[in-house]
Amino acid sequence: MKTQRNLWIAGSSVFLLSFILLFAGAHFALGESVELQNFIAFAVLSIIFAALAVVLYAFKMKAAFFIFLAGLLVGFTLMLAQFFKGMDGWEGIIGLLALFLSAGIGLAGGLLIQLIWFLYQRYKAKTRCS
Repeated sequence: MKTQRNLWIAGSSVFLLSFILLFAGAHFALGESVELQNFIAFAVLSIIFAALAVVLYAFKMKAAFFIFLAGLLVGFTLMLAQFFKGMDGWEGIIGLLALFLSAGIGLAGGLLIQLIWFLYQRYKAKTRCS
């Protein structure tokens, strides 16, 4: 029961923070008017990020979960920095690319570290039995 509650907390937190940062970046940093289509896009992207975080947490991949969250944090920081930089219309695309790249690196790096940890634990257990 506690694990299910923690899953909801992790997923909801990632969703809400992602949605708020995407909305704030588009509306305040870029100065764009946010329409229904934008809200749907922000919600879908936030659901994807939240689903990835929940899956990592549900499978007890702690290292991958926290590294993915760090990648998201770096990505949103880079995105907002690009939004505020103002590059004659390119700041929106470059900011989103920075977000996607950082999130992807965080996910891939987290899964790689998790795989290395799993193989190490397996090797350690195998040598203990011998």
